[in-house]
Amino acid sequence: MGGKIPEVTLNTGARMPLVGLGTWTATNQVASEAVKTALQLDYCHIDTAWQYRNGVAIGKGIKDSGIPRSEIFLCDKLINTRHTRAEEALEETLKEPVPLNPEGNDWKLPAREDGSPDYYTGPSPRSPSSIFTFVDTWLSMESVFRKHPSKVRAIGVSNCSTWHLTQILEAGSVVPAVNQTEIHPQLPQDKVIEFCRQKNIAVVAYSPLGSPQSTVLTDQKLVKLAESKGKGISVANLLLNWALARGYGVIPKTTSPQRMTDNLKLVDLTKEEIEIIRDVGMSAPKRYGTPAWAAQGVFLD
Repeated sequence: MGGKIPEVTLNTGARMPLVGLGTWTATNQVASEAVKTALQLDYCHIDTAWQYRNGVAIGKGIKDSGIPRSEIFLCDKLINTRHTRAEEALEETLKEPVPLNPEGNDWKLPAREDGSPDYYTGPSPRSPSSIFTFVDTWLSMESVFRKHPSKVRAIGVSNCSTWHLTQILEAGSVVPAVNQTEIHPQLPQDKVIEFCRQKNIAVVAYSPLGSPQSTVLTDQKLVKLAESKGKGISVANLLLNWALARGYGVIPKTTSPQRMTDNLKLVDLTKEEIEIIRDVGMSAPKRYGTPAWAAQGVFLD
């Protein structure tokens, strides 16, 4: 239990901490304090996105933490309505009143691979563009990556199935550094994880606990397993360490200093325990991010 946060070397040579802080829904002062606290607790991986509307707050949290930007792995995302203007979107993040990333992003990835018309102004566009495809988006990101190596240290994708990744690899010349997607015991994503492993693409799980309403979190078999791992170990700890044991990163979202601390607790799991956690999850399989949130055709695996 405890110890240094494990890291993975990306295909660009950059090092990415496997436990990060998700900032979805965190805004204004709450986001600033959360980021400041997380960095002071030795988190070095912060995940955000333009559509979260918290870039200024996160930039302030980074500044107030006193932690050098060079020690922070910052993930930002390209919003769907900017898929035709990747370079412009990058520059926007560099011009915030308190710059979100004054020394550049560690990776810049589409929030979803389905580009949306530029005229859409809503917070979560759902109508995919028939003109600018996800492959076009990737090629534009490659261009920005080559043009601004000091501003974008690596590029990756989000919510990409093996089919989407295959199209990108066939059309592009840069292998995505990361694929960020929903993974938890109810949605283990074996096919995607194995494909990414073969192609040297790191994987990061968002929603690694599934959902606050998930029955997995209260399953008595897992409650007893958590208790057997020592005082202060919860089922949530088991699920986060289940992910680490399977070789990918996690970005649990919280603004609570105590939960931030708890999420850093490392637990050794045996192969049998890994299977127990998987079996409990697959007894009630569920994907929480669905086409109701994104566009049809996004989730193919």
